[in-house]
Amino acid sequence: MGCSISRHSTNSPAASPARTTHGTGAHRHQAHSLETHEYLHSRSGSSTSSAGSSPPRNPAPGRASDSANAPRIPTFFASPVTFDEPTLFTHQLTEEYPHLYSEEAKTELKHKISQQGSDFRTTEEDRQEFKRAFLSHVKTSRLTTQYHRTPEAVYADYAEKINHIKSANPDIRHIPTEDLIALRSWTASTHHPIVMNALEGDELPDNPLGLSYAKAIISALNALPDRFIHEGHVYTGDDQPLDRVLGRHKEGEKYTDWSFFATASSKENAWQNRSVEWETHSTSGKCIAEFSIHAHESEVLFPPGTQYLTNKIEEKNSPRHFLSITQEQVD
Repeated sequence: MGCSISRHSTNSPAASPARTTHGTGAHRHQAHSLETHEYLHSRSGSSTSSAGSSPPRNPAPGRASDSANAPRIPTFFASPVTFDEPTLFTHQLTEEYPHLYSEEAKTELKHKISQQGSDFRTTEEDRQEFKRAFLSHVKTSRLTTQYHRTPEAVYADYAEKINHIKSANPDIRHIPTEDLIALRSWTASTHHPIVMNALEGDELPDNPLGLSYAKAIISALNALPDRFIHEGHVYTGDDQPLDRVLGRHKEGEKYTDWSFFATASSKENAWQNRSVEWETHSTSGKCIAEFSIHAHESEVLFPPGTQYLTNKIEEKNSPRHFLSITQEQVD
């Protein structure tokens, strides 16, 4: 089944060709965030597509945006959104709920995901925990003071969008709104960095709030009905040290990826011209365009804990030097 935008989706493709920024760990490489535009103009009636295309997203650290092809960025968004982390507010939250934001909590969560698989779901406590984490994280953004948007107002905007999508799609009304807010926030450049690698390794992530996001996003992906499954090939690329990649991938061997693995359903939408490119055969990756701020990307997302079998590793030198990896999802 292909990955496309549902007829009930409230999102629409961009007028210009997609400039998707997928990568392992779901780096979103391009320059400024559309959700900023939504935050500031959802109440004013201004269109998010008035410039003819979506403002691109923040580049990941150490990576340049595709400036030659990037849509024009309005002067209003000329300065990147920045954060002051770790903040006192985040410290207060982690100190108040130490059992939720610790190395032990991370280990326990990974074990629970491994044991429950696709049956993993959030509890009511988990969902309230995510909401606290969301508000805490938004409070670190200068948007809240620079543009007079309170964290509560930002959360309400997300909830309004998700509830509108749920009202048009009866088969997802059973999914908690908080979980779907987390899934939508994954596509926002102001949120995804704290969660994309939150479950990798054994140590506590740089921002422990990512654990709360991870629970809710995984729960949402697991709860989406079968019509969201993409069966077939998906594509992505990233700039990663080759020794690190080759340490993980061995031809004919399986591995478990504890990062969120973001891909595109077509090569045209995938991040290209990177040092490493993956082609993956998906059996249960979920199409999330319906919930994405950047629906035109046709993103297919795999949760942490997904297993893959590496089929082929090729070093290619034409038209450039890069590593090509062919793999398949293992159920």
